[in-house]
Amino acid sequence: MKSPDTYLLPYARVSWQASDAPFAQDYDDVYWSSEGGLAEKQHVFISSCQLESRWEELTPGNRFTILETGFGFGLNFLLTLQAWHSKPRPPNTRLDYFAFEKHLVNPHDLMKMAASFSLDAELKLFIDQYPMPVPGNHTLWLDDSICLHLMIGDIHDQIHDLDGKVDAVFLDGFSPDRNEDMWGDDLVQKLAQRLRPGARVATYSAAGALRRRLTSYGLVTKKLTGFGKKRHMLMAEQAGEWEPDKAKKQTIVIVGAGLSGLLCATALIKRGHQVTVIDQHAEPLGALRQIHQIAIYPKLSKSPQPYSNFYLRAYLYYLRHCPLNACGRIELLDTEEKCLYAAALVEQMPGFLELIDASTASARLSIKVDHPALVMSGAGWIKPNQLAGEQAVLRSKVTAISYAQGSWNIETSEGSKLTATTVILATGNESLSQLAPLELMSLRGQSLRLHSSEIGPKAVLSRDKTWFPIADGESTVSATYDRFDDDLSIRLQDTQSLLGSLDPYLPELLLEATDNTGGVGIRSATRDRMPVVDQLPDWQKLELYCQLPPIQRTGFDGHAPGLYCAVGFGSHGGTLGPYCAELLARNISGDPVGEDLQQISSSRFKFRDAGIKPRQKLER
Repeated sequence: MKSPDTYLLPYARVSWQASDAPFAQDYDDVYWSSEGGLAEKQHVFISSCQLESRWEELTPGNRFTILETGFGFGLNFLLTLQAWHSKPRPPNTRLDYFAFEKHLVNPHDLMKMAASFSLDAELKLFIDQYPMPVPGNHTLWLDDSICLHLMIGDIHDQIHDLDGKVDAVFLDGFSPDRNEDMWGDDLVQKLAQRLRPGARVATYSAAGALRRRLTSYGLVTKKLTGFGKKRHMLMAEQAGEWEPDKAKKQTIVIVGAGLSGLLCATALIKRGHQVTVIDQHAEPLGALRQIHQIAIYPKLSKSPQPYSNFYLRAYLYYLRHCPLNACGRIELLDTEEKCLYAAALVEQMPGFLELIDASTASARLSIKVDHPALVMSGAGWIKPNQLAGEQAVLRSKVTAISYAQGSWNIETSEGSKLTATTVILATGNESLSQLAPLELMSLRGQSLRLHSSEIGPKAVLSRDKTWFPIADGESTVSATYDRFDDDLSIRLQDTQSLLGSLDPYLPELLLEATDNTGGVGIRSATRDRMPVVDQLPDWQKLELYCQLPPIQRTGFDGHAPGLYCAVGFGSHGGTLGPYCAELLARNISGDPVGEDLQQISSSRFKFRDAGIKPRQKLER
């Protein structure tokens, strides 16, 4: 996906006709036939792609993937959802549904549509997770077997991010003479490249130009009876015999039981893999062992950047799928620069962010403050152990990792050995030799827990330090940042610094009478403050590739087989961790992925240093 121009795209401009059918003002066309929206979608897409009969062939562990080129009101998806739920499916089967939409429909229009159709149960599942119109991929797990990926923005930009093969395509843009870009040769070619053998493509259009394009890319096309007054529609089929797509279950060892390792374990176990987590410490959670509260919010730049867009979508994924104490986050604006930054964000994201004066901030915090503030009402905090969940951890120190005859061999300090097809290094600052070329930075952070049921803000209060609301009789103040420092001892000067950050809000005598406990965690960070969540390269092959003349660089694919990492989250592992774990689990499992992964790739620093623009990932 190219760099976004805006944090939020405009909603679709919809008007409603006398027949209660929605009309797209941007394309001067209807969303569906006035003769019956549900019947039209059922005939053209669900039936023509033979979904029911193909789903009958699914066995445990199979997945089925659908691609739709115009999501609109989501009727195709809701009908697919209804059909999927109409019968019991084998264990661990999954439906992935990738839908592209440039103009997301306003939730109010969705609710008006719901009144016309008997899809209330399906719509409720969907509307509860309906995303903001933020450009890029939005992954929505509606239940354990259905995942919707809404790819918001121009399909010509977004299609490059879809890595994987599909079993069915719903070509459902507006009429070709009203929306020509959705039916052009370039897009049809990219869709054809993503078809599995025997995959079906269905569309209400029977245009000769479209039929010739489909045929030119090897598809066998056929005219079928159209819906209502329309005489014909097109169905096309990729060459080869269709058979269910089955993911291979793997034996996976995760080295490191910090937050990222535990989140990866959860995402992989969900897919049926056999997972072992190993860590040298007696207790899990790594750098967060002594930190009882972490903030959940997106890191946003003054104007949209690829990294801030990723943060925002990861944060929205968190809100959809993870627990949160949603008390809001209030950031004090104590400089003119901060005030200008906040004003620019609020202008771009009305409703999501809010500017308030000092008096209002004081009232919301129940603590007197002297500065205006930027409010993110949906943000909040979480206890790390609530997010990570329960996971058995094998206590041992890894001393060596080697690859031989298609498997990874992990040796420990006790002399035991583990064998796995896949290894994930989630070691935080405790770097192994395989991670050394990433040049991860250690970040020491000391926090403070105030043992009091009376002293604490009502929302997450952020200035130079962060102060959390009271939970279980204590509140957290965090954190110091010391680069390239891995000293775990409590420092008196840091304790004083943390207490000093509360001076503007609390009487000195009150603070002196409060017991406190310090905690230290060592995080790992990268030089661009984005994590590395990817398959690791063979570093020697990558060095050689970077030295090649540009004309010989046709795309790097020299990765270490089955070796991955999830490191470098800095202080944002809570916000980014769940979405990154989902992406890594998809990558490992061979699932289709709808995300530009260059920002979190393991080779990005070597490429940048060599002045190389990374090419699109090779087709799997």
